[in-house]
Amino acid sequence: MKFNAFFKVAVGAGVIAGATSAIFLLADNASVNATTLPEAPSVPIYRLYNPVNGEHLYTEDANEKDVLSTSRGWTYEGTGWQAPSTGTPVYRLYNPTLKNHLYTTDTNEVKTLTKGNGWQSDNNGNPLFYSGGSVSIYRLYNKGLAGMHLLSTDTNEYNTLPKYGWSQEGTKLYGVEKGTSVAPAPITSSSTLGSSSSSGAQGSKAVEYTASDGVTTSFPAILGDTSPTVYIANKGNSGVFWLNRDKMPSTTIASDVITVTQRQAIAAGKRESLKD
Repeated sequence: MKFNAFFKVAVGAGVIAGATSAIFLLADNASVNATTLPEAPSVPIYRLYNPVNGEHLYTEDANEKDVLSTSRGWTYEGTGWQAPSTGTPVYRLYNPTLKNHLYTTDTNEVKTLTKGNGWQSDNNGNPLFYSGGSVSIYRLYNKGLAGMHLLSTDTNEYNTLPKYGWSQEGTKLYGVEKGTSVAPAPITSSSTLGSSSSSGAQGSKAVEYTASDGVTTSFPAILGDTSPTVYIANKGNSGVFWLNRDKMPSTTIASDVITVTQRQAIAAGKRESLKD
């Protein structure tokens, strides 16, 4: 049986722009020239950090990224991952009371949370971006930080943060490629016990403090950390931090006050004192 036909995928009279061609051998050495469709482009998902409340925000909107990082106090950390241009819709919700966002592909969760539970839809209820691909995107939850969630493709970050109050929630989304220039996850090594933290161009150093009751609190090292110094009572065992040491209660034992950076305090599950 012979095949003498010549096949070509085309649009109108022209071959699809950016497509690639392949030659297939058929019976009796007849050949078919097939032009394949170009791959759908991926889109970057930008990751930003809010040093005030410790939240991370994700968006594919370059304008939102630029506005938040240049005039709203957010720190741009690079791209979290590359998302497909189509796939499973990802919705973003916002809770003005908790002041944090939630990302989900579950439309039932969207309906439940936005129906009298304090959450509202972002992006007019439309998908913010899409999930799909082979790269796992892990989600972590921190009850001590007003129920904040963190998304990450970094397995080291995913496995390290539970030491600082975060709970692992598994793979929730997928991407087509890992991101670039995202700030490194906290480092697990510590400096001398009880030494104070420092910050600068290289970031803050990891430290541990042990209170009089024997409870040890660890504060992670964060590269690129330039957040302000904060003060924590009881050798870091207090649940709050202060930006102004002079406003701490008069009963505070001065020798038990430790200093770390604001980002370190938040990462360790501390919150800013309402009396600061």
